[in-house]
Amino acid sequence: MAYTVIIPTSRQADLTRTFQIMQPDFQQIGVKLTLKVLDPSAAFDAIGAPNYKYLNFDLAMWDWIPGVDPSSILSVLLCNQYGSNSDTGYCDKTYDNMYTQQEQAVDPSARKQIVYQMQEKLFNDRPYIILNYPDVIDAYNGKKWAGFYDEPGYGIINNNGIQSLSQVHQI
Repeated sequence: MAYTVIIPTSRQADLTRTFQIMQPDFQQIGVKLTLKVLDPSAAFDAIGAPNYKYLNFDLAMWDWIPGVDPSSILSVLLCNQYGSNSDTGYCDKTYDNMYTQQEQAVDPSARKQIVYQMQEKLFNDRPYIILNYPDVIDAYNGKKWAGFYDEPGYGIINNNGIQSLSQVHQI
């Protein structure tokens, strides 16, 4: 058995190390893994190929860093996300219906239960196999600096925007 693992250049630093940790263990059980690093657009296109039917890739390692509300990350796996946010090719009408229910739920407790059911379904269906949950640790001198915005999932250093550091100032 041999598989190619796609990773994007935007995550090359940490995912290459993750790959290097996994590769020898897979080799011990007779599975050869080969790393293929592509720029993010090419990686997404390779995963979805051909024509977003998800037929030509073996494995991919990437990440999602969701916001506080689960709707956005849960929407990635909807059937209507083929060729858009989907990087798995997962499509399940039951899941889509659950998504609509959680989106329309007025009672927070009821919504939470639906979200938990959705998470359980995804765990059992395995469109993703989560390899790790990296901790985000930030440190700064609170007596000399203020104004940091700690964005959930990113910490104070967010590579996707400037909000986390736009208000930083010396005291």
